[in-house]
Amino acid sequence: MSLPPQAEILSLGRRSRPARPHRRAVLSVLAVSALLVVAGLGVVDHRVRLGESRQVERCVQAATSAVSFASARLESIVAYVRPVLDSAPGPVLRRRMLGLVSEAVAPTVPGVGRARRRCAASRVLVVHGGLRATRADCVRLLDRELGFLEEVEADGAHRLAAGTVRAGRCRP
Repeated sequence: MSLPPQAEILSLGRRSRPARPHRRAVLSVLAVSALLVVAGLGVVDHRVRLGESRQVERCVQAATSAVSFASARLESIVAYVRPVLDSAPGPVLRRRMLGLVSEAVAPTVPGVGRARRRCAASRVLVVHGGLRATRADCVRLLDRELGFLEEVEADGAHRLAAGTVRAGRCRP
């Protein structure tokens, strides 16, 4: 038995493998791709944060404006009726003076409610903790102010015993 020609052995024997890419080249491509993804996420996050910042700024403005207006209106009527109440009036006059306080507060309640809804509707991503905290403080401030105003609206005497509401981070 004789061996087949050399050319036949080569064609039947080893199969040629495709060349393997170098490990450094693969790692370089992956590193560049990762950098591009991180940069893209940074740009997207910046744009999202800008939009959220504007919403939170509008929330802060609405909250502080509503609370300031309600407080000014309430304090002015309290300053007006306090001398009468301090002079120990009869029950009818006292009831009327406290009624003035309740009436003065009534128009401010819807404005505080609108500001509260506006702040609650502001959406902020979980990763933007500072903006979330500011929005949460504004909602909390407006909740307390709304509760306070509703109590004063129901009973004007409530204002004479109440303290101030803290704003936390909800400041311009």
